[in-house]
Amino acid sequence: MQIYTKNLLGQVAPLYHKYPRQTEPQGAFIEIDPREESVRADWNAEIGNAVPWDVWRFLILRIPVSPYVNGDALADALHSIEAAKYLKVICSGYSIAWNGDRCIGRLTESAQTALDDLERWLDSSGQAEVWEAGDWYGMVTAEELGVRADMTDDEIEALGDKLDAEASPAGYESCGIEIEGTYEYLIGLRDNLKNEMED
Repeated sequence: MQIYTKNLLGQVAPLYHKYPRQTEPQGAFIEIDPREESVRADWNAEIGNAVPWDVWRFLILRIPVSPYVNGDALADALHSIEAAKYLKVICSGYSIAWNGDRCIGRLTESAQTALDDLERWLDSSGQAEVWEAGDWYGMVTAEELGVRADMTDDEIEALGDKLDAEASPAGYESCGIEIEGTYEYLIGLRDNLKNEMED
């Protein structure tokens, strides 16, 4: 079984993604391809959470997971002995059949049970906290954050990286904090300072 977790390692909430003007983050999932015996984790790039044709036909199996899941915690879970047991039963009980119209994937009763059990088990993986930058830094003034009216975009980016690293110290509740939109928030503070100086 090939388990791809490179995109998860060292990340607080790698499956969290929220598009502009959307109120909720995109759905996240574990994807199992029994034909190749491979597993990976990702977030759904389609607004409305539409899924590819192979998922509809059950050629690829998806298990929904929280977009707030901590990357290292999920990677550890996928590489665990427990997950390996479930995945072995799922792949062993998987087949592809022609239904008179198209090829579709099928699971034996025991394989379906293992898939359901794996979903419930993965749901216990550690959750990170994800905050919008305006909510996290909103009670702190621009000056206190270190923002100046004359800062360049590169300086703002470096400051944002520093602030976000300080907001998520190693080991915080074992999963950490992810701050979304820090760069854009700091740019807004800088521009407001510029406007105040020009008035």
